[in-house]
Amino acid sequence: MLHNVREGSIIMAGYEYSYGGVKLKVWGSDGNGYAYVGNLVYRVTGSSFVFESGLFGEGVVSSNGICYHLKDHLGSIRAIVDGNGRLLEENDYYAFGHRHPRSEHAQSSANRFKYNGKELQTVGGLGYLDYGARMYDQSLGRWFTTDPLSEKYYGLSPYVYCGNNPLRYVDPDGRDVWEVNNEGRIINRIKDKTQDAFYMVVKDADGNYQRTFTTDAEGNKNYNSINFEYGTVESQRSISFSPDGKTTDTYDVYRIRGDGNGTKLFEFMSNNVSGSGTGVEISQAMTGVAEDKGLNFITTGHMKATEPGMTYLLRGQLLHGYTIRELNHSHPYTPKPSKSDNGFASQITNIMKQRNVPAPTFNLYYVPGKQKIPFGK
Repeated sequence: MLHNVREGSIIMAGYEYSYGGVKLKVWGSDGNGYAYVGNLVYRVTGSSFVFESGLFGEGVVSSNGICYHLKDHLGSIRAIVDGNGRLLEENDYYAFGHRHPRSEHAQSSANRFKYNGKELQTVGGLGYLDYGARMYDQSLGRWFTTDPLSEKYYGLSPYVYCGNNPLRYVDPDGRDVWEVNNEGRIINRIKDKTQDAFYMVVKDADGNYQRTFTTDAEGNKNYNSINFEYGTVESQRSISFSPDGKTTDTYDVYRIRGDGNGTKLFEFMSNNVSGSGTGVEISQAMTGVAEDKGLNFITTGHMKATEPGMTYLLRGQLLHGYTIRELNHSHPYTPKPSKSDNGFASQITNIMKQRNVPAPTFNLYYVPGKQKIPFGK
């Protein structure tokens, strides 16, 4: 990850990250810049922090009101409109993401999100796009650091973007295999352009993480894993939050295409994380149209007997323009909803009634019995 950019002895741009790799702050040579707290962005001037904007669903809310981002099939922001439908910004891009400078297009100076929906790094005048794992120069069409598994693709430069086919593919963060421990925390992320996969890992006697497996009668290893077609996991985010108002942690959000795929990952995580003895809960939201085109979100806050990730995702994104069909969460110990579960279902149902839209169904996934149990009616 990018730590700083220097011109001689002067730091033009510096970056701070959480232990999980989430960007927390960027500052320029004058010490001013931006701070990131979950979906919120603050403008930093000296010791002053002033709210700038909050990201939600397909748009941004700021002191100037709500703006909506209209995206193409690659997630690039092609237009921005306000609440009245007035055009604020319009963008065309060259194949590798450089913006086409058309003078007749409106431009919003406040918007930093462009190609693939990634944030343009304006501090220090860098002009890079932040993809999380790596920085990308859309003018060159190349990453600034090498592919972590470049030895698997000898025919491609280790700096190449999307296999030199950006019209068809998106590289959301450059890594597509997740190694996860029994708290649902991402221990390692590895690039693999042939699949999206999840492996459970535990620490060995030396403190190193190893993939877990069982051995069959012939001595073959069967890894505790699940895999999907490449691109099924459309994105993954680790977002910082404060569970008690004092300490800082992160919750993880996986965006999955297809109800069947989303359910498979939800049950895999529930069985192997919630069912591991840690008691950490997992959530699933089914949105949009049903079946193969359904958009699913899997979340975990890595906490025992509660799951704050979905609450934050609903408040910050899903309750603003998404059609929510179903909300599920894992129960490692009991097949009955808790008082807070019923209260949560009642609150969401009332919000939907006020908006005159159908409320989602609510289910708990009882891990010991691998049962989906409805509640909240």
